[in-house]
Amino acid sequence: MKRIFLGIALLLSILYFPWWITLLVSLIGFLAYPSYPEALFAGLAFDMLYSMPVPGLWGFRSFGALAALILFFLMPWLKRYIVFYPNSFS
Repeated sequence: MKRIFLGIALLLSILYFPWWITLLVSLIGFLAYPSYPEALFAGLAFDMLYSMPVPGLWGFRSFGALAALILFFLMPWLKRYIVFYPNSFS
């Protein structure tokens, strides 16, 4: 049930709030659950709605999806070093 509410909060943050609120909700999801693939879909949705090509980067426009992908693979490693995260000492 908490995951559903977090998914709804993530969707609402994409539609109505600034990008950093979406990033914060995604980080909460990554910290709350072992795997949070909803953030990958949120990154794709964010890019489909708001991204524009960057001329200096050959028209690259998927920064939201790239950030979500990096967080998806880095968070299991980073969770081991967070002091207040459960099982951080095992």
